[in-house]
Amino acid sequence: MRFIPAKKIISNYSNTNDRWFGHNYNMNIYKGCCHGCIYCDSRSDCYHIDNFDEIRAKVNTLSIIERDLKSKRKTGVIATGSMSDPYNPYEKEYRLTRGALELINSHRLYGLLYKMEDIIKGYTLGYGNTQLSLFD
Repeated sequence: MRFIPAKKIISNYSNTNDRWFGHNYNMNIYKGCCHGCIYCDSRSDCYHIDNFDEIRAKVNTLSIIERDLKSKRKTGVIATGSMSDPYNPYEKEYRLTRGALELINSHRLYGLLYKMEDIIKGYTLGYGNTQLSLFD
């Protein structure tokens, strides 16, 4: 895996009434995916992602996410993994998704994950009536 530069990781606010998937923000920590799922829309040429099968992470991911979160004025749902798998094989070593979810929790925004069967193993963040479970 290699690291690529990024200016921003969490998108600008979007009203959920205008969205199909019910989230206000989008976050892609990684670029590309190694699974090769035939149904994956992210592999489409319309997104212009060269070498989609090669996983890349953003340089200074957690620092950028911290800065992005501090700039948010509206609480909302953050979706991750729309253009990559947030729990690809490199996550076990780099733990960027885990770190991002810890930051999201500390800023009292909600995290929403896609295709996560391993998420309930071992680690829980929570406040109030909300709990967010992460694998260990």
